[in-house]
Amino acid sequence: MKQAKKNSAPRSWPLALALTTASMVAFPGAWSTNQALGADSPKGPCSDCLKAAAAAFGHGKNNQALEIMLAQSKLCQDHIGFQTMLMTVASRAGKDDMALAAAERVLKSNPDAAPALLHRGLIYYKQQDTDKARQSFERLVKNDPTSYEGWLSLKEIYQAANQPEKARIAGIKASYTEPGFMRAKLRILDTLNAQGKPQAFKTELKKQIDQYEGEQEPEIMIMLGDKALTCGFFKEALGIYNEAARAYPDLAPLKTRRVIAHLSLQDASAAAPFLDSLAKSRGDLSQRDLNLLQAWHHIVKDDIASAQKLLAISNDKTNDDYLPALAPFVKGLLAQANKQYDIARQYLDEAIRSDKLNRLVVARLHLVQVERAMGNQEEAESQSKALETFACGLQAEATKQND
Repeated sequence: MKQAKKNSAPRSWPLALALTTASMVAFPGAWSTNQALGADSPKGPCSDCLKAAAAAFGHGKNNQALEIMLAQSKLCQDHIGFQTMLMTVASRAGKDDMALAAAERVLKSNPDAAPALLHRGLIYYKQQDTDKARQSFERLVKNDPTSYEGWLSLKEIYQAANQPEKARIAGIKASYTEPGFMRAKLRILDTLNAQGKPQAFKTELKKQIDQYEGEQEPEIMIMLGDKALTCGFFKEALGIYNEAARAYPDLAPLKTRRVIAHLSLQDASAAAPFLDSLAKSRGDLSQRDLNLLQAWHHIVKDDIASAQKLLAISNDKTNDDYLPALAPFVKGLLAQANKQYDIARQYLDEAIRSDKLNRLVVARLHLVQVERAMGNQEEAESQSKALETFACGLQAEATKQND
């Protein structure tokens, strides 16, 4: 492959480096910074070190953050959050070899870890190894087709390799996944959701789907599906995800999204094949998160005993969980099924607070159910009213439950 010019780096290098910490792709998407860096993982020297390093890093003290981390580097060799943070801090401090080694340790544990693939690709490109850079970026967009940084970097690599058609396609993908482009598109839907206008939301969503539907723009379809999901339009989200799956049939995060949508609709049978597939190849999904999704599935099937067994082996938080709201949500569902409503309310409240990206927005509907079961009609109505401007797709269902 044609090599880049000496000492060059992709034009996306500064941007990607700046965004990597904030865009730890998970859902995949995305965690809060502390969760992404492992600072919210169980207490211990690695987590304490992470918090101290994150504080220094957040104030631009890259070398100080690196010194803090190096003091615990041997102890935290297998701590994924620690290695992800070390990769980022070392890159900022200009220690590319150290950052690359950390990225490789992350990828040894999880070959599909998007932040590590991005960092590794950028470092290889900077070191003029464009073939290895290309491989990393291609794997990145395969597992996270909405990665703007990945597509933009591939565009530049393909251009340098005199592959104009590949460069053109990658450029199109980059333009569609550029944050500003989608932000403007999604802002319209956010406004209609905040106004509590479900019919107008669905009309605008269909308009945008019709504009981009097809296998040429599945990345946009995934982002539109995510917006529908977080606003409580589960059926619409499934239709969009199914369309995107024509281009990415084996994408594990897309299967996870469909499991969540089906289970939110109480459709256990439709969720089952995707759970079976995730059990064989779970991508970025941690084993604990997979267990919890399976427990949710059993609760929907009214198989409480199986759900309890799965929950019993899923108590310990791990470094690679990326659905922090899932554990309290499933515990809340289990308590609700057992008519332990006080406990259910506590866990559902915790799930709602933890669900920063609203992937489990259905927890709010279950909270309405719990309040109603406890005879708290006024609180149930208040929660229903809040859903009108938070997840207007659940508005009709919440109102129906209060009738």
